[in-house]
Amino acid sequence: MAGRVDYADLTLRYGMTASTQLWEWMESSIAGNVDRRHVSLIRAVA
Repeated sequence: MAGRVDYADLTLRYGMTASTQLWEWMESSIAGNVDRRHVSLIRAVA
């Protein structure tokens, strides 16, 4: 079906990474520097 896609809000609760990129992006956004990016979320299944 063609048309606009609407996604619900997303809340990140827990995660693990060795990278600081997400944290730095969030701090930059709080400071007023909006920088939209494409991201991929991967859910690990135990």
